[in-house]
Amino acid sequence: MKAEVFESVRRGAAYTEVARAHDVSVARVRRIVARESKRRAPERAEVYCRTQIAGLERTVLALGETVDGGDWRAARALPSLLDALDRYHGFSADDLRGQRSARDRAEDPLATIFSEIAENNA
Repeated sequence: MKAEVFESVRRGAAYTEVARAHDVSVARVRRIVARESKRRAPERAEVYCRTQIAGLERTVLALGETVDGGDWRAARALPSLLDALDRYHGFSADDLRGQRSARDRAEDPLATIFSEIAENNA
């Protein structure tokens, strides 16, 4: 069960969703994830980034549904989530305003990782 809980969270599932699926508390899910994270070897940067992106995308979609349902307060969290997604995809607010140089972008480790992923998938 611990491996299943950890993998579910690693793939981007919400703690509450995982807790419900495995009939445990959210606190228990958090403890399992913390222990498994310490026990396992560090992930490659590419895997880590993809995992973070998956979780952020799920959260953005859930917030969008909440806003669509009429709860406009949820919209307050969207800009910071979208900024985080942009950073994982190699963009920043400065990029969009044209205030980052090509050298700055080239030195961005996430941009480098995703450039390599794009080249490998081309």
